[in-house]
Amino acid sequence: MASFIRFFFTYLVFQSIAFAQPSEIDIKAIASDYFDVYAEGKNFNHFMSFYDESAVLEDIVYGNHIKGKSALSAFFNWPDKKFVMTSEVNLVLSQLLVDGMQVSAQGYFTQFEYGVEVLGPWHFTMHLTFNERGKIVKQVDWINYTPRENFLGGENLNDSLPPL
Repeated sequence: MASFIRFFFTYLVFQSIAFAQPSEIDIKAIASDYFDVYAEGKNFNHFMSFYDESAVLEDIVYGNHIKGKSALSAFFNWPDKKFVMTSEVNLVLSQLLVDGMQVSAQGYFTQFEYGVEVLGPWHFTMHLTFNERGKIVKQVDWINYTPRENFLGGENLNDSLPPL
């Protein structure tokens, strides 16, 4: 009887190990790290590590629709020598809301130089969707680009809406 109890107990232990759920990903911590790295603006490889290989970015105001991590890397292009931070940080985050795998963030990009132009500050709202591995699979940006005349004329993403 003692050997049966030992066997049964061992069986239960191994079953609990075999069917244990992986620890839940802390999306809020990942999103906070993402915005910290984005704000610092120094480690582009670390910044890009937050994205899944198949990530998609939609910029609603400018009309960009970017697919894939390599296309995102070319789009963000922090190593571009024409981009010069004129503040200690790239962005200031004022609100971060997390609901499951969804993150909504608000804040503003600080003023910066691109070539000879001074741009910003720009208000933003971002919506990020994370996958089960804690990687960004979709990003939707609403950025108040100024001067307006420099940033109009992109693709009209409203054209992709289904008719009613």
